[in-house]
Amino acid sequence: MVLQPNPPPLNRVWPDPPPRSGELVRDAVYDLLLPLKPPFVTIRKVPMPTLLPDQLPAISVFMMAEDAPALGLPNMGIIKYTNDTTIGISVTRGFDDPIYLQGGLESDSQFFKKTLLTNPQFTRRWYGALFESIPSYRQRYLYMSEGEAYFAELRLEMVFRFPEVFVPDIEDELKEIAVTVEYGEDTGVDIRAQYFLMQQQKGLTP
Repeated sequence: MVLQPNPPPLNRVWPDPPPRSGELVRDAVYDLLLPLKPPFVTIRKVPMPTLLPDQLPAISVFMMAEDAPALGLPNMGIIKYTNDTTIGISVTRGFDDPIYLQGGLESDSQFFKKTLLTNPQFTRRWYGALFESIPSYRQRYLYMSEGEAYFAELRLEMVFRFPEVFVPDIEDELKEIAVTVEYGEDTGVDIRAQYFLMQQQKGLTP
């Protein structure tokens, strides 16, 4: 079976700008791969329970990890992070001929990358994008044998990067700002000043 690259449109209608999270990226990847059923028998969002032979070939799309170091200085300004979410795309096949597995799984991987990375709605960089970049990916091959049947799994692990910003939810109205200026003890000067925020909409003047 040779998969033909024909990237389908995303089924999901996202708000603009959409909220950013690893779950949304996973769901978008799942939406793009869902039209592959058939020829794939199973397409799921969780890597469990264990697949049975009659459920193969199968695709699993799931979140594997999130790494979020601070964006900028961690002790200045609002709390913000650079989120690197790893999405795992796993394809599992079972064949009597183990030599076929290597070539078949490699073909699957190339097709998945072609489907995802050439879809302009998924990879768009402008306002409202689900992520800012895909800085890296890696592939792993897992082989196992159960009796006379051979099973193999290819896991494509893609890192999606986007910022996370947590703006404080402040409901109190800001009316004044107190600023204190202090000089060293050797100057003998201690200046304290209070500045009021201009609120022209209320008819107040500084």
